[in-house]
Amino acid sequence: MIHAPYGYLLHNIRPDSCSRGLLARQESLFSLKGAKTMQLNPMREKIPVVLVHAFPLDSRMWREQVRALSDIADIHTPNVRGFGGNRLHEKERVEDWTVGLFAFDLLQYLDKAGIDRAVLGGCSMGGYIAFEFWRRYPARVAGMILCDTRAEADTPEARENRRQMIERVRREGTGFLAQFASEKLVGKTTREKNPGLVQAVAQWATEAPAETVIGALHALASRPDSTDTLHTISVPVLLLFGEEDIVTPPECGERMLNGLPNARMHLVPAAGHLSPLEAPDYVNAHVADFLRTTIV
Repeated sequence: MIHAPYGYLLHNIRPDSCSRGLLARQESLFSLKGAKTMQLNPMREKIPVVLVHAFPLDSRMWREQVRALSDIADIHTPNVRGFGGNRLHEKERVEDWTVGLFAFDLLQYLDKAGIDRAVLGGCSMGGYIAFEFWRRYPARVAGMILCDTRAEADTPEARENRRQMIERVRREGTGFLAQFASEKLVGKTTREKNPGLVQAVAQWATEAPAETVIGALHALASRPDSTDTLHTISVPVLLLFGEEDIVTPPECGERMLNGLPNARMHLVPAAGHLSPLEAPDYVNAHVADFLRTTIV
């Protein structure tokens, strides 16, 4: 298994060897569309699954998926350019970052890891990168897992909010992102019942360098609208949305579901914008079912 940054560096990091069984939960199926399956390379023992993290976190947000799903899938959790200790080139202009650049970085990662085709997953920012990757390199995608994300581009108000955040990072650094993460990224239930996770997310949100955060905000603000891309996504798609997500509420998933030709959607109880972290057993059970029944 590879658990590594992409972009300029490819570091091999030893994953947590701990594994646990999936907790059986009653299915909360919102909708199911299509019944197609996708055949991967039969020479591989396990399905390659590449999971791209949310802003402003890093690959640690997928730790529960690494633990629970490694028995059935070849899990990769790369860090987006600049995150997770991934160093930047000197004189790099982060103002020029785009999701297209991130998608190209991801392509390089797949090439270096020897992955021809993979199930591509993303949470929030990771979902935006997944859409761009599909537009550019569809032959490399065997399926998609989209968590707590949206197809629409930023509204003018959202772009202005990102501009203001950029200015604040320049003035103050990234410390204020701890409050942003604890108030916006995790759901009400997590705040009430899992303070340890809230504290961890708040800490992770402050650890990326200021230049990295600024570059990512530029990329997110300039990303294209992916609504018209949805109908072109011919591979199976799994949508997972936290019921308590206030950043990309379940309505975002419903709109995506209506545009995707072969998708299923699950609402994740007691979870906000980071459902893979907040409700890992529920998410892992549905991801495992998706991989076993849809990606063969």
